[in-house]
Amino acid sequence: MLVNLPWELLQVPLFDGMSRAPHWQATKVCSLAAVGDGALLVGAYWVTSALAHSRQWVLHPRLRDVLVLLSVGQALQWLFLPPLVIWIVRRQIDGELARDDRGGGPR
Repeated sequence: MLVNLPWELLQVPLFDGMSRAPHWQATKVCSLAAVGDGALLVGAYWVTSALAHSRQWVLHPRLRDVLVLLSVGQALQWLFLPPLVIWIVRRQIDGELARDDRGGGPR
């Protein structure tokens, strides 16, 4: 979390609307993203530890262990992030359609 949160905060200017978002809302978005990054990293660490047969592999990491950590972390992102994005976008579109059905029209 100590590395992930500053990384998320540095990306704020790259996302439309984030620099204009209310402070607390932007902080919550960045914090949630950092927690997600941390969860992926912990998962990758667990898998690497299982394959290395030790949680202490980080004390003397072999190239193989580092490559496993990076590969598993990337694989977890590919497994979890696309379905999450689809779910979020579907919710947004459903909300827009429901508002249109109620006569709210586009913003």
